[in-house]
Amino acid sequence: MPLPTQLRDHLRIPVLAAPMFIVSGPDLVIEQCKAGVIGAFPALNARPQEELDKWLTRTETEITQYQREHPDKKVAPYAVNLIMNKANKRLDADLEVVLAHKVPIVITSLSAPTALVPRVHEYGGIVFHDVIKVRHAEKALEAGVDGLIAVCGGAGGHAGNLNPFALVNVGSYASPDFADIDGAAWQPKDKDASIAEKKALRTKARTVIPFPFATPRRANSSAFRLLTKRIVDARTALNSSTRSASR
Repeated sequence: MPLPTQLRDHLRIPVLAAPMFIVSGPDLVIEQCKAGVIGAFPALNARPQEELDKWLTRTETEITQYQREHPDKKVAPYAVNLIMNKANKRLDADLEVVLAHKVPIVITSLSAPTALVPRVHEYGGIVFHDVIKVRHAEKALEAGVDGLIAVCGGAGGHAGNLNPFALVNVGSYASPDFADIDGAAWQPKDKDASIAEKKALRTKARTVIPFPFATPRRANSSAFRLLTKRIVDARTALNSSTRSASR
């Protein structure tokens, strides 16, 4: 299954930069989106809570202006990470701000976003949910999320303990409702997919390319640019081989 249209048509490479606690904010996210990768920040980074509205207004304004000034460039949508656990006392207030701004991508963590998903879908947004094991993935899919983010061993925040190759493999085989989104996340699969399509998806899910997170210093370095080029070349080669194999 391909990436959702609102992502596929606006990405230079299939990368979602991690919403890093304390670190990520409008400055970083805006530059990430300008570079053609999804930028994200945790809602909790905006402090006090009233700052979140200002952060979103600035992010939307600058991204829209940049796209208007550079119509030929791929400018990615941005994302906001919401902690769904009851311990997050700001959740209700942050969610209302996110909905008011119609944030394109909402990343949820720690508890299935059952009540959130239909509200985001109502305005055309999509929801990705962090998972560290299959049980969490199954709960998120039942909630109707659009994709799953495999949080593997070594990741920041609420990290899992599985190697990324193992976690994607486990997810793709554990349930018939798993499908791979370019090695970065999973999406609920079309129930009417043919057997051949299901086999192709499961084969593709075995291929994972690790993507770097773009910080301002790294993004301006020659090493990062070279790595980015290699990622694009690898993705192009993978897509070409996949198309050839399907003929």
